[in-house]
Amino acid sequence: MCVFMYAYFEVCDPVSAEWVSNGDQLMAYLELNVMRNLPGFAGLYLAGAFSGTLSSSSSAMNSLSGVFIDDFLDPLLKRKESKKLKEKTFLGNYNLMSKLLTVIFGLLIFIASIVAPLIGGNIVQAALSINATWSSPILGLFIMALYVPFSEKWGATLGTLCGLIVNNFLFIQLSVCSLRGLILIF
Repeated sequence: MCVFMYAYFEVCDPVSAEWVSNGDQLMAYLELNVMRNLPGFAGLYLAGAFSGTLSSSSSAMNSLSGVFIDDFLDPLLKRKESKKLKEKTFLGNYNLMSKLLTVIFGLLIFIASIVAPLIGGNIVQAALSINATWSSPILGLFIMALYVPFSEKWGATLGTLCGLIVNNFLFIQLSVCSLRGLILIF
């Protein structure tokens, strides 16, 4: 779609011509401009775009819920070794827990979408920075698991946690310094 948009607006930039106020409005403007003589098609296109987005986000929320149950809830219940806890309580009802966790993750994503425009600067750069901040210690953990056969569970966990703490500290300090205009090079 972006290639089509680039080809369509090759000779004219709608943002500089002030037809739209922001570059985020280009897709909707292209849709309305191309389909203005076809009644109903603009709404059909918009419905298709929203349904694709909704499908992807619901899949992500359900995946988060399933992974949380398999990785955190199930080992907790197996450790307790109590059939009463599994069958008679709220925690033992995996179907209900999955639905509840999906709602909780959906609310967290909704809150993040409200907070995202409040972040100063480029949101893509912020998302990539946060991803790198959290992914690099986990990558180190995987590399250590592959190449250091004598590593132990507690050492690996402590090393990963220390890496996460240091990376997050540096990311927060860099963010605060860039907001104040005091970018420090370490």
